[in-house]
Amino acid sequence: MIKKIYYIMIILILSGCSVNDINVKLNFSKKSQPPAWYLQPKKDNAFYLYGTGSGRNRNEAINDALSFIASKVNVTINSTFETSKGVFQNNDHSDSYKQLRKETHSKIQNINFSDYNVVKEKNIDGHYFVLIKIDKEKNANLMYSKAKNDIESVKHYLNLNDKVKILKTYPALIKKIKQDIFNLYIAQTLADIKNVNKTIQYAIKLKNAFEQKLNTISININTKQYKIASLAKDVLGKLNIPVSKNGINMYLSYQQQNNHIGSYYIATINLNTSLKDKTSINFSIHCGGKSITNLENAKSFALQDCKEKLKNKLAELFKKSPN
Repeated sequence: MIKKIYYIMIILILSGCSVNDINVKLNFSKKSQPPAWYLQPKKDNAFYLYGTGSGRNRNEAINDALSFIASKVNVTINSTFETSKGVFQNNDHSDSYKQLRKETHSKIQNINFSDYNVVKEKNIDGHYFVLIKIDKEKNANLMYSKAKNDIESVKHYLNLNDKVKILKTYPALIKKIKQDIFNLYIAQTLADIKNVNKTIQYAIKLKNAFEQKLNTISININTKQYKIASLAKDVLGKLNIPVSKNGINMYLSYQQQNNHIGSYYIATINLNTSLKDKTSINFSIHCGGKSITNLENAKSFALQDCKEKLKNKLAELFKKSPN
């Protein structure tokens, strides 16, 4: 908010208002006026990016300045993305390109600059002002090196043939590679780095391979109870998880207790679930339902509760939207 006010001050100056006029309009005392270097920061050049920030403390001011620099990077990343557009189109990954571009732009404000210098700072009446300098090449190389090392460290996971391990590890790996691709695009925007385009292409190819393998995972439902089998099949359908005899074996069993307490019929279910291939994931779901009319309604409500909780648990494991 304060930075916006200072931008208004600049506009007022350009429109011919005097400093005294501005002080009256914005109710600033002479003592609390921001430093000149804050209002007119140094211009960016081939080596450095500059940004000013303000806040109630030093860290808040620094974060404000870093966010300001990140917003300037956003201006140039559009053209950087265009240079790699053909990579996606030539490999028929147009949807992947659009999604990656969308995700990258949503992260722009959260760029993690590994190295920066506070050039100037001032505390005026308990309000902090800073001028930050970013070394473009240094940050670009740090981002590139980290991303490249990350990608090299995860590529062997493509050799996994345990479907449960794939289910447990691939969603996190895909998220990690997406972050690395984001950092590579930022590095490419900041400086001219040799082989960065090849690394981006390889990272995209690796991400797509993980996603493709993860999307082949299916479930084979194993249970003697018809109602539970029907419930599980319905849940998998809503999550777009295919049902197949060659998939992960999902074993389901349940114990039910019925009670009549006061005016209510109460049914509780403990649903035990095990996903097994070479390794396994085991979990239990506790569900309940009550009805003032009869026990069958209470049982039906308990099953609906199990259905919702099983859907949320599987959505968490498969990294899918439960809606």
